[in-house]
Amino acid sequence: MKQLIGTDLKRFLRDFKRENQPKISLVLLLQSVEYPYNVGAIFRMAEGAGVEEMILTGITPCPSNPTIEKIARSRSRSVKWRYSKETLPVINELKRRGHSIIGLELTEDAAAYH
Repeated sequence: MKQLIGTDLKRFLRDFKRENQPKISLVLLLQSVEYPYNVGAIFRMAEGAGVEEMILTGITPCPSNPTIEKIARSRSRSVKWRYSKETLPVINELKRRGHSIIGLELTEDAAAYH
């Protein structure tokens, strides 16, 4: 048995994704995530998690930012994304499409998600 690398690994992952379609549709909404480094890291995680779409709102920088591209390692090309200045209309649109809305935030009185 040999380790998959390069083209063989890409082919394996592509075929696996085709054969194992996700049962849920996951959309990430980033509201005013200020630092490009964090946005880039989220793009990388989104690709690995099979996120359908990322919606950037408020002051969240977009992938044209060089720091995002460097950290994301060009994942912004494989993860569908869009920008909207306003957040509330996007939340309402997602609700109409049948999505449940879950908010995550770090604050002094935050509860652990698990």
